[in-house]
Amino acid sequence: MTATSLADTQMEPIDFPEGKIKALPVIAIYGANASGKTNIIEAMKFACDFVLDSYKGNTKGVERSYFKLDKNSKQRPSEFDCDVVINGRHYNYGFSLDDETVLEEWLFEFNYGQRKSRRTLFYRNRSHENEFSFGSHLKGKNKDIADLTRDNCLFLSSGAQNKHPLLTEIYDAFDNTIFKFGHFPALQSLLNSLEDEDNLEFVSSFLTFADTGIEQINFRKEALTEEQKAIFNKVSGALNQLTKSDDDVDDELFQTLFGDGEEQASLEFVHKSCEQNTSLALEEQSLGTRNLIPTLLFTKHVLDSGSILVVDELNDSLHPLLVIELLKLFKDSKSNPNGAQLILTTHETSILTSNILRRDQVWLAEKSKEGESYFTPLSDFKLRSNDNIAKGYLEGRFGAIPFFGDIKGIYKGNAE
Repeated sequence: MTATSLADTQMEPIDFPEGKIKALPVIAIYGANASGKTNIIEAMKFACDFVLDSYKGNTKGVERSYFKLDKNSKQRPSEFDCDVVINGRHYNYGFSLDDETVLEEWLFEFNYGQRKSRRTLFYRNRSHENEFSFGSHLKGKNKDIADLTRDNCLFLSSGAQNKHPLLTEIYDAFDNTIFKFGHFPALQSLLNSLEDEDNLEFVSSFLTFADTGIEQINFRKEALTEEQKAIFNKVSGALNQLTKSDDDVDDELFQTLFGDGEEQASLEFVHKSCEQNTSLALEEQSLGTRNLIPTLLFTKHVLDSGSILVVDELNDSLHPLLVIELLKLFKDSKSNPNGAQLILTTHETSILTSNILRRDQVWLAEKSKEGESYFTPLSDFKLRSNDNIAKGYLEGRFGAIPFFGDIKGIYKGNAE
Protein backbone atom coordinates (compact mmCIF):
# COMPACT_ATOMS: atom_id res chain seq x y z
CA MET A 1 0.00 0.00 0.00
CA THR A 2 3.03 2.32 -0.15
CA ALA A 3 3.01 4.74 -3.09
CA THR A 4 5.93 4.76 -5.51
CA SER A 5 7.53 7.95 -6.85
CA LEU A 6 5.30 7.83 -9.94
CA ALA A 7 3.87 11.15 -11.05
CA ASP A 8 0.45 9.54 -11.65
CA THR A 9 -2.28 11.82 -10.31
CA GLN A 10 -5.43 9.67 -10.57
CA MET A 11 -5.72 9.08 -6.81
CA GLU A 12 -4.34 11.21 -4.03
CA PRO A 13 -1.94 9.26 -1.76
CA ILE A 14 -2.38 9.47 2.00
CA ASP A 15 0.42 11.41 3.74
CA PHE A 16 1.76 9.99 6.99
CA PRO A 17 4.25 11.37 9.51
CA GLU A 18 5.39 14.74 8.15
CA GLY A 19 4.97 13.52 4.59
CA LYS A 20 7.65 10.84 5.04
CA ILE A 21 5.29 8.05 3.91
CA LYS A 22 2.77 8.19 1.10
CA ALA A 23 0.23 5.37 1.30
CA LEU A 24 -2.27 4.32 -1.34
CA PRO A 25 -5.99 4.41 -0.49
CA VAL A 26 -6.87 1.57 -2.90
CA ILE A 27 -5.16 -1.57 -4.24
CA ALA A 28 -6.80 -3.75 -6.92
CA ILE A 29 -5.45 -7.30 -7.37
CA TYR A 30 -5.98 -8.91 -10.78
CA GLY A 31 -5.25 -12.44 -11.94
CA ALA A 32 -6.62 -15.59 -13.49
CA ASN A 33 -8.95 -17.91 -11.57
CA ALA A 34 -6.95 -19.97 -9.05
CA SER A 35 -3.95 -17.60 -9.34
CA GLY A 36 -3.90 -16.97 -5.58
CA LYS A 37 -5.94 -13.76 -5.25
CA THR A 38 -8.25 -15.16 -2.59
CA ASN A 39 -5.40 -16.97 -0.86
CA ILE A 40 -3.48 -13.74 -0.19
CA ILE A 41 -6.67 -12.27 1.30
CA GLU A 42 -7.13 -15.43 3.39
CA ALA A 43 -3.52 -15.10 4.59
CA MET A 44 -4.14 -11.51 5.64
CA LYS A 45 -7.29 -12.57 7.45
CA PHE A 46 -5.44 -15.38 9.23
CA ALA A 47 -2.86 -12.89 10.49
CA CYS A 48 -5.60 -10.55 11.78
CA ASP A 49 -7.57 -13.37 13.38
CA PHE A 50 -4.48 -14.78 15.07
CA VAL A 51 -3.67 -11.37 16.55
CA LEU A 52 -7.24 -11.02 17.81
CA ASP A 53 -7.91 -14.55 19.02
CA SER A 54 -4.70 -16.42 19.85
CA TYR A 55 -4.94 -15.53 23.55
CA LYS A 56 -8.24 -17.42 23.81
CA GLY A 57 -7.45 -20.24 21.38
CA ASN A 58 -6.53 -23.86 21.98
CA THR A 59 -4.10 -24.56 24.78
CA LYS A 60 -1.96 -26.60 22.37
CA GLY A 61 -0.86 -26.12 18.80
CA VAL A 62 -1.64 -23.63 16.03
CA GLU A 63 -4.29 -24.18 13.36
CA ARG A 64 -2.63 -22.85 10.21
CA SER A 65 -2.77 -23.56 6.49
CA TYR A 66 0.35 -24.38 4.52
CA PHE A 67 1.32 -24.72 0.85
CA LYS A 68 0.23 -28.27 0.05
CA LEU A 69 1.83 -28.38 -3.42
CA ASP A 70 5.24 -28.50 -1.73
CA LYS A 71 5.72 -31.57 0.45
CA ASN A 72 8.32 -29.77 2.60
CA SER A 73 6.10 -26.76 3.29
CA LYS A 74 4.49 -28.24 6.40
CA GLN A 75 7.91 -28.40 8.07
CA ARG A 76 8.65 -24.72 7.37
CA PRO A 77 7.30 -21.82 9.45
CA SER A 78 4.72 -19.34 8.18
CA GLU A 79 5.77 -15.70 8.50
CA PHE A 80 3.57 -12.59 8.56
CA ASP A 81 4.96 -9.05 8.54
CA CYS A 82 3.23 -5.67 8.21
CA ASP A 83 3.71 -1.96 8.71
CA VAL A 84 1.02 0.15 10.35
CA VAL A 85 0.76 3.87 11.09
CA ILE A 86 -1.19 4.73 14.24
CA ASN A 87 -1.64 8.30 15.44
CA GLY A 88 1.16 9.40 13.14
CA ARG A 89 3.64 6.78 14.40
CA HIS A 90 5.04 4.09 12.09
CA TYR A 91 5.37 0.54 13.46
CA ASN A 92 6.58 -2.72 11.99
CA TYR A 93 4.99 -5.82 13.51
CA GLY A 94 5.24 -9.48 12.60
CA PHE A 95 5.48 -13.07 13.74
CA SER A 96 6.38 -16.54 12.54
CA LEU A 97 4.87 -19.83 13.67
CA ASP A 98 4.63 -23.52 12.91
CA ASP A 99 1.97 -26.09 13.79
CA GLU A 100 2.90 -26.04 17.46
CA THR A 101 4.08 -22.63 18.61
CA VAL A 102 4.93 -19.01 17.92
CA LEU A 103 8.60 -19.09 16.95
CA GLU A 104 9.31 -15.37 16.64
CA GLU A 105 7.46 -12.10 17.21
CA TRP A 106 8.65 -8.51 16.88
CA LEU A 107 7.57 -4.91 17.16
CA PHE A 108 9.72 -2.02 15.91
CA GLU A 109 9.05 1.71 15.72
CA PHE A 110 10.49 4.05 13.10
CA ASN A 111 11.70 7.47 14.14
CA TYR A 112 11.66 10.20 11.48
CA GLY A 113 14.16 12.79 12.59
CA GLN A 114 17.06 14.06 10.53
CA ARG A 115 17.61 10.44 9.61
CA LYS A 116 15.17 7.56 9.59
CA SER A 117 16.00 5.10 12.37
CA ARG A 118 14.40 2.00 13.85
CA ARG A 119 14.18 1.05 17.48
CA THR A 120 13.13 -2.25 19.01
CA LEU A 121 10.08 -2.23 21.25
CA PHE A 122 10.11 -5.98 21.80
CA TYR A 123 11.60 -9.06 20.18
CA ARG A 124 10.63 -12.64 20.95
CA ASN A 125 12.59 -15.67 19.80
CA ARG A 126 11.77 -19.11 21.13
CA SER A 127 15.24 -20.42 20.31
CA HIS A 128 16.91 -17.87 22.64
CA GLU A 129 17.61 -18.63 26.26
CA ASN A 130 15.60 -15.56 27.28
CA GLU A 131 12.63 -15.73 24.92
CA PHE A 132 11.54 -12.09 25.37
CA SER A 133 13.62 -8.93 25.16
CA PHE A 134 12.16 -5.44 25.59
CA GLY A 135 13.34 -2.04 24.45
CA SER A 136 13.38 0.89 26.86
CA HIS A 137 10.63 2.69 24.92
CA LEU A 138 8.01 -0.02 25.53
CA LYS A 139 6.43 1.09 28.79
CA GLY A 140 4.14 -1.23 30.73
CA LYS A 141 4.06 -4.52 32.63
CA ASN A 142 5.96 -6.30 29.87
CA LYS A 143 7.53 -9.13 31.90
CA ASP A 144 4.29 -9.91 33.74
CA ILE A 145 2.43 -10.14 30.39
CA ALA A 146 5.22 -12.31 28.94
CA ASP A 147 4.72 -14.76 31.83
CA LEU A 148 1.02 -15.00 30.90
CA THR A 149 1.71 -15.61 27.20
CA ARG A 150 1.36 -19.24 26.11
CA ASP A 151 3.68 -20.78 23.53
CA ASN A 152 0.92 -20.70 20.89
CA CYS A 153 -0.25 -17.18 21.74
CA LEU A 154 1.03 -13.81 20.53
CA PHE A 155 2.50 -11.38 23.05
CA LEU A 156 0.56 -8.61 21.28
CA SER A 157 -2.68 -10.49 21.86
CA SER A 158 -1.89 -11.09 25.54
CA GLY A 159 -0.85 -7.46 25.98
CA ALA A 160 -4.14 -6.15 24.65
CA GLN A 161 -6.12 -8.44 26.95
CA ASN A 162 -4.12 -7.09 29.88
CA LYS A 163 -4.70 -3.46 28.87
CA HIS A 164 -1.15 -2.67 27.82
CA PRO A 165 -1.54 0.88 26.39
CA LEU A 166 0.58 0.67 23.21
CA LEU A 167 -0.12 -2.98 22.42
CA THR A 168 -3.84 -2.30 22.72
CA GLU A 169 -3.55 0.49 20.13
CA ILE A 170 -1.86 -1.84 17.66
CA TYR A 171 -4.30 -4.66 18.44
CA ASP A 172 -7.20 -2.29 17.69
CA ALA A 173 -5.74 -1.55 14.24
CA PHE A 174 -6.11 -5.26 13.41
CA ASP A 175 -9.54 -5.36 15.03
CA ASN A 176 -10.77 -2.53 12.80
CA THR A 177 -9.81 -4.35 9.59
CA ILE A 178 -12.92 -5.73 7.83
CA PHE A 179 -12.89 -8.70 5.45
CA LYS A 180 -15.74 -9.40 3.02
CA PHE A 181 -15.71 -12.65 1.05
CA GLY A 182 -18.84 -12.24 -1.06
CA HIS A 183 -21.31 -14.10 1.18
CA PHE A 184 -24.40 -12.20 2.23
CA PRO A 185 -24.33 -11.43 5.98
CA ALA A 186 -27.13 -12.47 8.30
CA LEU A 187 -30.19 -10.27 8.22
CA GLN A 188 -29.87 -9.39 11.89
CA SER A 189 -26.42 -7.89 11.30
CA LEU A 190 -27.86 -5.63 8.61
CA LEU A 191 -30.76 -4.62 10.84
CA ASN A 192 -28.41 -3.76 13.68
CA SER A 193 -26.31 -1.57 11.37
CA LEU A 194 -29.21 0.12 9.58
CA GLU A 195 -30.91 1.05 12.83
CA ASP A 196 -28.27 3.81 12.95
CA GLU A 197 -29.73 6.84 11.11
CA ASP A 198 -26.41 7.89 9.57
CA ASN A 199 -25.83 4.41 8.14
CA LEU A 200 -29.39 4.24 6.82
CA GLU A 201 -29.12 7.64 5.13
CA PHE A 202 -25.76 6.78 3.52
CA VAL A 203 -27.00 3.47 2.10
CA SER A 204 -30.31 4.93 0.98
CA SER A 205 -28.59 7.91 -0.74
CA PHE A 206 -26.11 5.70 -2.59
CA LEU A 207 -28.82 3.31 -3.80
CA THR A 208 -30.84 6.27 -5.09
CA PHE A 209 -27.72 7.70 -6.74
CA ALA A 210 -27.02 4.27 -8.31
CA ASP A 211 -30.38 4.35 -10.13
CA THR A 212 -31.65 1.16 -8.48
CA GLY A 213 -35.21 2.50 -8.50
CA ILE A 214 -35.09 2.80 -4.69
CA GLU A 215 -36.31 6.19 -3.47
CA GLN A 216 -35.90 5.55 0.22
CA ILE A 217 -35.22 2.86 2.84
CA ASN A 218 -37.29 2.87 6.02
CA PHE A 219 -36.29 1.07 9.20
CA ARG A 220 -39.31 -0.16 11.11
CA LYS A 221 -39.92 -1.77 14.48
CA GLU A 222 -43.21 -3.40 15.30
CA ALA A 223 -44.36 -4.89 18.58
CA LEU A 224 -44.68 -8.66 18.62
CA THR A 225 -48.19 -10.04 18.87
CA GLU A 226 -49.14 -11.92 22.00
CA GLU A 227 -48.93 -15.15 20.02
CA GLN A 228 -45.39 -14.32 18.84
CA LYS A 229 -44.36 -13.43 22.40
CA ALA A 230 -45.68 -16.77 23.63
CA ILE A 231 -43.66 -18.61 20.98
CA PHE A 232 -40.58 -16.55 21.85
CA ASN A 233 -40.85 -17.43 25.54
CA LYS A 234 -41.36 -21.14 24.84
CA VAL A 235 -38.43 -21.42 22.42
CA SER A 236 -36.17 -19.27 24.57
CA GLY A 237 -36.95 -21.37 27.63
CA ALA A 238 -36.35 -24.62 25.78
CA LEU A 239 -33.00 -23.41 24.44
CA ASN A 240 -31.94 -22.25 27.89
CA GLN A 241 -32.68 -25.68 29.25
CA LEU A 242 -30.63 -27.31 26.49
CA THR A 243 -27.62 -25.01 26.63
CA LYS A 244 -27.71 -23.88 30.26
CA SER A 245 -26.40 -20.57 28.91
CA ASP A 246 -28.27 -17.43 27.90
CA ASP A 247 -25.38 -16.47 25.58
CA ASP A 248 -26.00 -19.44 23.30
CA VAL A 249 -29.63 -18.44 22.73
CA ASP A 250 -28.74 -15.07 21.19
CA ASP A 251 -28.20 -16.34 17.63
CA GLU A 252 -28.89 -14.59 14.33
CA LEU A 253 -31.89 -16.65 13.24
CA PHE A 254 -33.64 -16.40 16.57
CA GLN A 255 -33.19 -12.59 16.68
CA THR A 256 -34.39 -12.23 13.10
CA LEU A 257 -37.58 -14.16 13.83
CA PHE A 258 -38.41 -12.66 17.20
CA GLY A 259 -36.21 -9.59 17.76
CA ASP A 260 -35.64 -9.00 21.46
CA GLY A 261 -38.91 -10.66 22.44
CA GLU A 262 -40.80 -7.37 22.48
CA GLU A 263 -40.21 -5.81 19.06
CA GLN A 264 -39.25 -7.08 15.60
CA ALA A 265 -37.24 -4.95 13.16
CA SER A 266 -37.66 -4.89 9.38
CA LEU A 267 -36.60 -2.89 6.32
CA GLU A 268 -38.92 -1.29 3.81
CA PHE A 269 -37.57 -0.33 0.38
CA VAL A 270 -39.66 2.33 -1.34
CA HIS A 271 -39.47 2.00 -5.15
CA LYS A 272 -40.70 4.56 -7.64
CA SER A 273 -43.36 3.27 -10.02
CA CYS A 274 -45.67 4.63 -12.72
CA GLU A 275 -48.61 5.59 -10.54
CA GLN A 276 -47.45 5.50 -6.93
CA ASN A 277 -44.42 4.40 -4.96
CA THR A 278 -44.37 0.75 -3.90
CA SER A 279 -42.80 -0.73 -0.77
CA LEU A 280 -40.85 -3.99 -1.07
CA ALA A 281 -39.03 -6.15 1.46
CA LEU A 282 -35.29 -6.89 1.48
CA GLU A 283 -35.77 -10.40 0.06
CA GLU A 284 -37.56 -8.86 -2.94
CA GLN A 285 -34.53 -6.78 -3.94
CA SER A 286 -32.14 -7.87 -6.68
CA LEU A 287 -29.04 -9.91 -5.82
CA GLY A 288 -26.86 -6.95 -6.80
CA THR A 289 -28.70 -4.61 -4.42
CA ARG A 290 -28.56 -7.11 -1.57
CA ASN A 291 -24.84 -7.58 -2.13
CA LEU A 292 -24.22 -3.83 -2.35
CA ILE A 293 -25.83 -2.97 0.99
CA PRO A 294 -23.28 -4.69 3.28
CA THR A 295 -20.43 -3.39 1.08
CA LEU A 296 -21.77 0.14 1.58
CA LEU A 297 -22.06 -0.37 5.34
CA PHE A 298 -18.49 -1.65 5.55
CA THR A 299 -17.32 1.24 3.37
CA LYS A 300 -18.95 3.83 5.62
CA HIS A 301 -17.43 2.19 8.70
CA VAL A 302 -13.87 2.37 7.38
CA LEU A 303 -14.34 5.90 5.99
CA ASP A 304 -15.56 7.00 9.45
CA SER A 305 -12.78 5.24 11.34
CA GLY A 306 -9.87 5.51 8.89
CA SER A 307 -9.45 1.72 8.89
CA ILE A 308 -9.14 -0.96 6.20
CA LEU A 309 -11.69 -2.84 4.09
CA VAL A 310 -10.58 -5.99 2.26
CA VAL A 311 -13.04 -7.37 -0.32
CA ASP A 312 -12.68 -10.51 -2.39
CA GLU A 313 -14.36 -10.06 -5.81
CA LEU A 314 -15.76 -6.59 -5.26
CA ASN A 315 -17.43 -6.73 -8.67
CA ASP A 316 -19.59 -9.75 -7.65
CA SER A 317 -23.18 -8.99 -8.83
CA LEU A 318 -22.33 -5.27 -9.18
CA HIS A 319 -22.32 -3.19 -12.34
CA PRO A 320 -18.78 -2.03 -13.30
CA LEU A 321 -19.80 1.64 -13.05
CA LEU A 322 -21.00 1.07 -9.48
CA VAL A 323 -17.63 -0.45 -8.58
CA ILE A 324 -15.89 2.65 -9.94
CA GLU A 325 -18.19 4.92 -7.92
CA LEU A 326 -17.32 2.95 -4.77
CA LEU A 327 -13.61 3.43 -5.49
CA LYS A 328 -14.18 7.17 -5.84
CA LEU A 329 -15.22 7.32 -2.18
CA PHE A 330 -11.59 6.51 -1.29
CA LYS A 331 -10.14 8.83 -3.95
CA ASP A 332 -9.04 11.93 -2.08
CA SER A 333 -9.01 13.66 1.30
CA LYS A 334 -12.41 15.31 0.75
CA SER A 335 -14.32 12.03 0.57
CA ASN A 336 -11.77 10.09 2.63
CA PRO A 337 -10.59 12.51 5.35
CA ASN A 338 -9.45 9.81 7.80
CA GLY A 339 -7.18 7.87 5.44
CA ALA A 340 -9.27 4.71 5.01
CA GLN A 341 -7.91 2.03 2.67
CA LEU A 342 -9.52 -0.54 0.37
CA ILE A 343 -7.90 -3.76 -0.86
CA LEU A 344 -9.88 -5.68 -3.46
CA THR A 345 -9.58 -8.57 -5.88
CA THR A 346 -11.35 -8.36 -9.20
CA HIS A 347 -11.51 -9.41 -12.86
CA GLU A 348 -13.27 -6.19 -13.88
CA THR A 349 -11.16 -4.57 -16.64
CA SER A 350 -13.39 -1.49 -16.83
CA ILE A 351 -11.56 -0.27 -13.71
CA LEU A 352 -8.36 -0.28 -15.78
CA THR A 353 -9.97 1.79 -18.54
CA SER A 354 -11.59 4.27 -16.14
CA ASN A 355 -8.29 6.04 -15.39
CA ILE A 356 -9.14 6.03 -11.68
CA LEU A 357 -6.16 3.99 -10.42
CA ARG A 358 -2.46 4.75 -10.55
CA ARG A 359 -0.16 2.09 -11.94
CA ASP A 360 1.16 1.25 -8.45
CA GLN A 361 -2.43 0.56 -7.35
CA VAL A 362 -2.84 -2.37 -9.75
CA TRP A 363 -1.26 -5.66 -8.68
CA LEU A 364 -1.09 -8.81 -10.79
CA ALA A 365 -1.26 -12.36 -9.39
CA GLU A 366 0.41 -15.16 -11.30
CA LYS A 367 1.31 -18.77 -10.55
CA SER A 368 4.65 -20.44 -11.23
CA LYS A 369 4.91 -23.93 -12.72
CA GLU A 370 5.17 -25.23 -9.14
CA GLY A 371 1.84 -23.59 -8.21
CA GLU A 372 3.32 -20.74 -6.13
CA SER A 373 1.62 -17.35 -6.37
CA TYR A 374 3.58 -14.17 -7.09
CA PHE A 375 2.23 -10.62 -6.93
CA THR A 376 3.68 -7.80 -9.03
CA PRO A 377 2.59 -4.15 -9.27
CA LEU A 378 1.86 -2.74 -12.71
CA SER A 379 4.38 0.01 -11.94
CA ASP A 380 7.16 -2.59 -12.41
CA PHE A 381 6.36 -2.69 -16.15
CA LYS A 382 7.60 -0.10 -18.61
CA LEU A 383 4.51 1.68 -19.89
CA ARG A 384 3.82 4.80 -21.90
CA SER A 385 1.20 7.30 -20.75
CA ASN A 386 -1.01 6.47 -23.75
CA ASP A 387 -0.81 2.67 -23.37
CA ASN A 388 -4.15 0.83 -23.25
CA ILE A 389 -3.65 -1.03 -19.96
CA ALA A 390 -6.88 -3.06 -20.13
CA LYS A 391 -6.07 -4.23 -23.66
CA GLY A 392 -2.50 -5.10 -22.66
CA TYR A 393 -3.78 -7.04 -19.63
CA LEU A 394 -6.28 -9.08 -21.66
CA GLU A 395 -3.62 -9.81 -24.31
CA GLY A 396 -1.33 -11.21 -21.61
CA ARG A 397 1.31 -8.51 -21.84
CA PHE A 398 1.61 -8.41 -18.04
CA GLY A 399 0.81 -12.08 -17.38
CA ALA A 400 -1.84 -12.76 -14.73
CA ILE A 401 -4.30 -14.31 -17.24
CA PRO A 402 -5.17 -17.97 -17.96
CA PHE A 403 -3.51 -19.71 -20.90
CA PHE A 404 -5.89 -21.99 -22.77
CA GLY A 405 -5.41 -25.02 -24.96
CA ASP A 406 -7.85 -26.06 -27.68
CA ILE A 407 -11.34 -25.97 -26.12
CA LYS A 408 -12.88 -27.88 -29.07
CA GLY A 409 -11.60 -31.18 -27.69
CA ILE A 410 -13.14 -30.75 -24.22
CA TYR A 411 -16.74 -31.74 -25.00
CA LYS A 412 -17.06 -35.25 -26.44
CA GLY A 413 -20.84 -35.54 -26.52
CA ASN A 414 -22.83 -37.41 -29.21
CA ALA A 415 -23.34 -35.48 -32.44
CA GLU A 416 -26.02 -36.42 -34.96
